[in-house]
Amino acid sequence: MDENELIKACINHSQTAQKELFYTYYAEMKNLVQYYCNNEDDVKAIVNHGFMDVFTHIGGFKQKSSLKTWIKRIMINRAIQYYRIEKREKERTTSLDSGSVLYVDDIEIAENGMQNLELKELIKIIQSLPFHERTVFNMFIIEGYSHKEIALSLEFAEGTSRWYLNNAKKMLKAELIRIEKYERRGKIKENI
Repeated sequence: MDENELIKACINHSQTAQKELFYTYYAEMKNLVQYYCNNEDDVKAIVNHGFMDVFTHIGGFKQKSSLKTWIKRIMINRAIQYYRIEKREKERTTSLDSGSVLYVDDIEIAENGMQNLELKELIKIIQSLPFHERTVFNMFIIEGYSHKEIALSLEFAEGTSRWYLNNAKKMLKAELIRIEKYERRGKIKENI
């Protein structure tokens, strides 16, 4: 079934077509949502709710972009919506802790520092970022959104978006430096 036939069948509530669409895009959408959320159960819930939105609103798909791009946008919006709900819940139950983080500035990372990392390790490092930093980093670096678009989506100022991105880069740099130093120590011990 080609994309247009698949869309028409989904509009007509064909379970076979919905299943095909789901299995065609599930893995990719799950990987996308993992950039925004580091809890596996939450990732699955967001993706499943996202696909419910896809099936509910596929009749409104205007085909101004590809189906895949439209589904990605729905998944990102679902992840952001999840963040907003979590943020409100967190604000209701706890007060924010303003701990300080020590950053390492002006230290060059060896060119092979990133090459030694596997994709899974890099994703884990990105997932370890605090929510705002992780979300802005993913939206700006990975998805290509502008700071203006990010600010509108997350309901804060453009300058705040820039600050979170800069903070994320500093945190990632510090972690990569830490990993590189750890790997160097291991190599030194191996040579002794």
